[in-house]
Amino acid sequence: TIATAGGSGSFAASFLRGSRTASQSSIAVGGIVSFSAVDNTSGQDIALNTSNGKITLAPGNTYRLIAAVPNFSGNRPAFMWYNETSSSYIGSASNGYSPTDGASGAGAFGGIAEVIITPNVTTVLSFRLLSSLSSGSITVGGLADFSTTGSYPWFEAQVISGNAPVTGQSVDYVQASLSANQTLSAAGNVIFNTSSGAGITLSSGGFNLIANKTYKLEAALGGSATNYAYYSWVDNANNLLAGGSIGAVMKAGAAFTDAPQDKAVVYYTPTVNTTVYLRVINVSGSITAYAPSAASGYSSSWASIQQVGSSAIVNPWILSGTNTFNTSGNVGIGNNTPTQALDVTGNANVSGKITLADPSGNVAVKAAGFVNAGVAVTLGDIQVQLSTGGARSLQIRTSGTAFTGMVSAYTTYASNAYTYFSDVTQAINGTYGYIGAAWGFGADGDLVNYFVRDTTNQRFYRITLMVGPGYTNNFISIERLL
Repeated sequence: TIATAGGSGSFAASFLRGSRTASQSSIAVGGIVSFSAVDNTSGQDIALNTSNGKITLAPGNTYRLIAAVPNFSGNRPAFMWYNETSSSYIGSASNGYSPTDGASGAGAFGGIAEVIITPNVTTVLSFRLLSSLSSGSITVGGLADFSTTGSYPWFEAQVISGNAPVTGQSVDYVQASLSANQTLSAAGNVIFNTSSGAGITLSSGGFNLIANKTYKLEAALGGSATNYAYYSWVDNANNLLAGGSIGAVMKAGAAFTDAPQDKAVVYYTPTVNTTVYLRVINVSGSITAYAPSAASGYSSSWASIQQVGSSAIVNPWILSGTNTFNTSGNVGIGNNTPTQALDVTGNANVSGKITLADPSGNVAVKAAGFVNAGVAVTLGDIQVQLSTGGARSLQIRTSGTAFTGMVSAYTTYASNAYTYFSDVTQAINGTYGYIGAAWGFGADGDLVNYFVRDTTNQRFYRITLMVGPGYTNNFISIERLL
């Protein structure tokens, strides 16, 4: 099993503490102290594999890791962090003497082993026995001289600086140009047709922007002019985007009364999904917007749009205490164009009850209607109709896979107060057949209830018919009970 710690956002205060829960014997030099439990965790940047005791660190953060072995048996152990990815010991070691060990030096201190590391790739660390007197094996934790509570090896790993990656989010941007020169002699849009970027697409020369995001739009026309032209950013109704600058392109050497601006710039936050265009709004003579090409000269026309902000996701969800809710819009699951508050394409599995505030609404387990003979009522792949001739009884078929049905029924019709049959087995397929038996209903108000068990798919239906006058407006309902 693997436990993780970390988080998304601008700064990750990730943390993980782990330990052993039992003693570990016969650790040879170079062997791993195998941490087997996660004691506390926060986030996703630090992971402990409790099967092998190794710790995985995500790149891009600076981490501080400490570890200690509270007690041991064996001679002169030294423990140290080991970088599995680079195959090297790192940080400071923790050393200790056994009470019966004759020290060769002035002294040694136990305590913690520590390392600070900033990996630029996903990195795996372990805590190892660096050395032991005469390379003997070591047993850690659970010694009889001490309480076992808190006596097993432990470690802590924490992000102390760095930015965590922003997962599932991006900033929209696009840069665009022309694939061929474009000449305009009247007001009109510049039709950009070459682009690169992410999140913003071209549509008939315009740029598709998403509602409630803020964008910076920049563009310039480079080319030749017989006189002059002015251009600006507009929406899909050719309205100037408010607050922006007007760009201009003019014939070289000509005299003009106003000082031209070199490009069109505007900040824009559409309230609905909108396509925007760079539009020539006034032109004298004509202007040719150049595509990037030395043959046309070294000026060219271009556009650049970038979302302003750190995230492309506009979060519609509100967190209030332990509740999360969205007060606007629809939610789609398997459906990118939801039309209802919750619109699911595919199957839904609910372990609890489904409570309907309006039980008279359209529920997927019932279909009913007043229909003439020969007109079907449909529920899923089950179709039921009153026959148009013959015994004038109820017929059934399936538009799905054929199945075996076990049918029981009871009825009141004509002068008979009660008639029934039970345990009739029949094949139900794509061809209409009478349900169970062919009863001849002849009078307005004749009533029958059928119970159909689909023994192939383990489904159960209740089907009701009340005959209408002259076999018109017959009431038919299909209920799926299981």
